[in-house]
Amino acid sequence: MADTARAALRDATPISKGPTMWERPDDIPWERDLLTLFVRNQLRVAMVLPVLALVFAATNLIWIHWAACLAWFSCALLSQGVQVYLCRLHQQQRKESALKMNEWIGMLAASEFLYASSWSLPLYLFWQDGNAVQHTFLVASLMATVAVRIMVASNFMPVVVAGTGFIAFSILVRCTMQGEPYYVALGAMVIVTVVFFFQLARRLQATARDMLIFKSQREQLIVELQAAKDQAEAARSQAEDANKAKSRFLATMSHELRTPLNAIMGFSEILSHEMMGPHAVSAYKDYSSDIHHSGHYLLNLINDILDLSRIEAGRREVLDEPVSIANEALDCIKLVNFKAREKKQAIHTDFPDDLPRLSGDRRSIRQIWLNLLANAVKFTQSGGEIRMAA
Repeated sequence: MADTARAALRDATPISKGPTMWERPDDIPWERDLLTLFVRNQLRVAMVLPVLALVFAATNLIWIHWAACLAWFSCALLSQGVQVYLCRLHQQQRKESALKMNEWIGMLAASEFLYASSWSLPLYLFWQDGNAVQHTFLVASLMATVAVRIMVASNFMPVVVAGTGFIAFSILVRCTMQGEPYYVALGAMVIVTVVFFFQLARRLQATARDMLIFKSQREQLIVELQAAKDQAEAARSQAEDANKAKSRFLATMSHELRTPLNAIMGFSEILSHEMMGPHAVSAYKDYSSDIHHSGHYLLNLINDILDLSRIEAGRREVLDEPVSIANEALDCIKLVNFKAREKKQAIHTDFPDDLPRLSGDRRSIRQIWLNLLANAVKFTQSGGEIRMAA
């Protein structure tokens, strides 16, 4: 998991080349988040560290005058106060602060160095020659302080190096100055322990960094999912609006088409029945009859469009009634006969006289006949024949 996060980090923010972390301002978001974690941890233990300093100073009263202990305690409080002030300033102004990342690193690392210096002073101010017990107590107390600082600042290595590194260096110098095997071994143990602390802090920082990367990726994914959801919702709304507009258009056009169609059917019926007198050309009677049948069929289609809401809801009503297959086929022939005559096609029928009626939907069966017959006329060569049988 850590390797995956590091790979994602390299893809997102290429830091393998170019300036180091100390030189980069604000182009690596997780660095600023790590600094924010350090500030938050520092403020949480702001009241614990003075207690540790007070216990250390009170214990040293066994060997050191109270005035020296009080002076050192005041120095430790002052150095911590500087760091707490900077942490509070960062917490209050991090969103609108004009300070760059490396400036905050420099100030907080300097405050940590000042704090480490105050804790290193007892190695030289309180150190009593020949008192191995006190020496061991001083070194053990400083190592305990180092452990506390590692816990607080482990999320940000520059602060760890500035504080813990200086305390370890001071202990090593003090032990080396003694020159005795006991102090050399003590100094070596301190170095080994500090190296272990550094490795632990580095791993803790890597873990914190990976968690921040995962958190950022999760938040980005949530934002993308929300954007996709909003986009889908907008598309659904547009589709619904388009569907409503389509339904309104079809309903309006259906009404507009029925008005002239009724007139066409009325006049064609008058012509087909020769109510105004016989036609001069006998074929006109057949033509007017075909016009009337076609108009009647078109009117049924328009009525279906008016009932579009039922069709869209899947509730189209299918009528169950006795249907003559032959009669429906003959009606469809009248609708396409004119086109067939244009192509000089002959339509032959083979329907037995005793063909029984079937139970079904008349309009649907007629539509089936009409589709088959229209395709036959369309795809049959000129002068060909079309046969219909049932």
